[in-house]
Amino acid sequence: MKKILLVDDDALVLQVFRDGLLRQGFQVATAKNGLEAINMLEENKPDLIVLDLMMPKLTGADVVKFIRAQAHLADLPVIVLSNSYVDELTTAVRQAGVQEALVKSRCTPSTLVDIIQQTLGLNSPAKAQLSSAEEEFRAKARCDFLAHASETCQALRELGDKIKSASTDLDRERRLQDFYRKAHFVTATAGLARCARIEKMSTVLEALLVAFMDKPINLDSSVWRTINMAIDFLETLFRESDDAVEPPRSDPRVLVLDDDAVSNRAIISILRRIGLTAYGFQDSLEAFESLETVRYDLLLLDIEMPGVNGIEFCRRVRGLRRYRKTPIVFVTWHSDFETRAEGLLSGGNDVLGKPIFPMELAVKTVIHLLKPIAGDF
Repeated sequence: MKKILLVDDDALVLQVFRDGLLRQGFQVATAKNGLEAINMLEENKPDLIVLDLMMPKLTGADVVKFIRAQAHLADLPVIVLSNSYVDELTTAVRQAGVQEALVKSRCTPSTLVDIIQQTLGLNSPAKAQLSSAEEEFRAKARCDFLAHASETCQALRELGDKIKSASTDLDRERRLQDFYRKAHFVTATAGLARCARIEKMSTVLEALLVAFMDKPINLDSSVWRTINMAIDFLETLFRESDDAVEPPRSDPRVLVLDDDAVSNRAIISILRRIGLTAYGFQDSLEAFESLETVRYDLLLLDIEMPGVNGIEFCRRVRGLRRYRKTPIVFVTWHSDFETRAEGLLSGGNDVLGKPIFPMELAVKTVIHLLKPIAGDF
């Protein structure tokens, strides 16, 4: 009987994967954090370890580094589960040597069993039995998840408020970790419950929090507005039934208009990192002409542009029938009220100030693309 060690700070995820593996005849041990996992590995070597990448104190990357540094564990097969936007840590564990890196919120028990079977060179499991039990669990998970929507969103708000009221940097860091763990839980549970839009929104919120984990003091007013905006939108998504909304598009397209070449490339890089197709323009007229040949799902506009500026460009876009409801976000150095108001009055939906923080832009982009009025992606 093969021994599997599951490591995750989310008790529900541990239970789900543990039950799925037990049904297939595996011997399963669990650890709720990286330190506990390391202590268990020193005492008893499993045949394979499944490791959550994002955990407080010791990350999955830290545990992988420990494993590869121990002679008796160097050949231990490792599967990591990660947030799809946490590129740096995923790259780090791949370089350290792992067999598979899977997106946690999209990894079902049956998927994990398949990967483990392949990694260990075992026969495929009885899929019918596993699928039946998994479908039953998913139906219950969805019902419970949606039934507790109000409590979930309220908990996220309260955790955010606790960070703001922290009296010391250490206290702020601990509270940010609690906030992250709750967002992490929402992402994983939404994936299991097949709430696709909630999963997408929570995933990018989770990634935003991860980016500040080491320096929570840098959470400025702009970032807090974006976090609150994300929680507000999560509440909206909980109220809406995914069954009543068209499936998200798999190939969203974003127009980026900024005459600064460096800024243009930076924004496009951020968008591509979260799986979007971005088209960059430095000239307003050229960008406007492209509206006839490409159907964009979102427009990101700089305000100060030579010739036709971003606000005038927005007004012209709103005159086109097919773009009357397409979300438009201004990305600009202007932060004064008058400029923000003028941008919104011209038909814009939001304003984001430069310098751009990558995951803040990612959160706002996902919010606007997930709104049904804009045409889901």
